Amino acid sequence: MINFKNISKIYPKNTVALSDINLVIKKGEFVSIVGKSGAGKTTIARLITAEEKPTQGYLEVLGFDMTKIPGSRIPELRRQIGVVFQDFKLLPESTVSENVAFAMEVCNIPSNLIEKDVDRLLRLVELSSKKDKFPDQLSGGEKQRVSLARALANKPSILIADEPTGNLDMVMAKEIVDLLSKVNELGTTVILATHNKDIVNRVEKRVVTLEDGKIISDISKGRYKL
Repeated sequence: MINFKNISKIYPKNTVALSDINLVIKKGEFVSIVGKSGAGKTTIARLITAEEKPTQGYLEVLGFDMTKIPGSRIPELRRQIGVVFQDFKLLPESTVSENVAFAMEVCNIPSNLIEKDVDRLLRLVELSSKKDKFPDQLSGGEKQRVSLARALANKPSILIADEPTGNLDMVMAKEIVDLLSKVNELGTTVILATHNKDIVNRVEKRVVTLEDGKIISDISKGRYKL
């Protein structure tokens, strides 16, 4: 599903974000990518979503050659990838239901199907009772659950969660990670980028550790060891 082969990413002034990365992520996996700030976690996420292109090497995502993907096909790729952000990125003047529906509206999904899917997604993240609330009426954990529901709106093959618990206390963080595990059990490939040791150890899935842009360990059912 995802294949990094000798991937390097170098920014201007010879700033090396990733160096000679080899990483294969298979369909249905839950992979935690861990490391300190600046280790390269977010760069990996940005390469998968085509926000950045590799400087060197070969990268394939969902059958797309990411070193050659034309701009016209990037929307097709991104419709298959859901992303959950640390800062939620919700529309402040829209309700919970409207925030989730927006992701489907931009893909021209019929309105009758949107309504059914929004109800289903809000049940999944246990927010049906908050569907008419606005973001400023929600807790941090609730906002992140809305963000998760929106990321799942178009039934993505891959879900990327980039530091999704960074602004949450431990109780709320555990709720979000338990939801990510539930999503994974339903068949979605989940990539969790984080530096939260307790969260990674709670998941007990594959752990890929980055340090200075390099993979220093890749362990099935691993634990956070930095």
